[in-house]
Amino acid sequence: MSRTMSLLGGVLFLGLAGASGYWSYRQPEGGPSGLVQAVELVPPVLDFGTIRPGGTEIGRFELKNAAGGPVRIVSVTTGCSCTDAKFSREPVAVGGTTVVTLGWRTFGRRGPASQGVGITYRTADGQTAQVVGRLTADVRPPAACQPERLEFSPVGRQRQVVKFTVDGRDAALTGAVANHPALSVTVDGGLATVEFDPAVEGWETGQLVVTVATGCAEEPTFGVPVRVMR
Repeated sequence: MSRTMSLLGGVLFLGLAGASGYWSYRQPEGGPSGLVQAVELVPPVLDFGTIRPGGTEIGRFELKNAAGGPVRIVSVTTGCSCTDAKFSREPVAVGGTTVVTLGWRTFGRRGPASQGVGITYRTADGQTAQVVGRLTADVRPPAACQPERLEFSPVGRQRQVVKFTVDGRDAALTGAVANHPALSVTVDGGLATVEFDPAVEGWETGQLVVTVATGCAEEPTFGVPVRVMR
């Protein structure tokens, strides 16, 4: 269990460390004050297709100036710190273009993923407006489990077995931990045996989760949600 807790702590550290680096995350400098749709965003949606989690996907939006005078970007905001932006604050001439480059970290995501990007710009007469783009991807981690979630009855001690695979092959689990003493878990190869004891108090509040160490570098830990049917 201590090894698993070390893995979980390492994952948290790596996630925080990944928030720093080359990309510059810009905070907003004030919300849009006008509705002056003077730029065209190409493409409106950046779709990265099917990807693995844990990397940084790089994409670029091109802004075309269709206003009657120069415009300049004043800020780029995103829904979370997992997405960083790099852009120029130099004025864009009429008919000209500028590029916003985005770095989207997908660590911890699974399945269809979407992230909004708001680009605020200012026109020559001082009005501001915002154009919104979106990043999308289908994140396919290497690890999977069956069943994908566990359901127990609130009556009597029970046991269930979860099978884990990595890239379609049996996983070699190296440890597991549960977030509540009502749950206990042991691992053997690619199988995790989870026991639930409803006699242990306190499981009624909060989300129950069993987390295993997969032995896979791309996805070192994997959480299985646990629900108690009432």
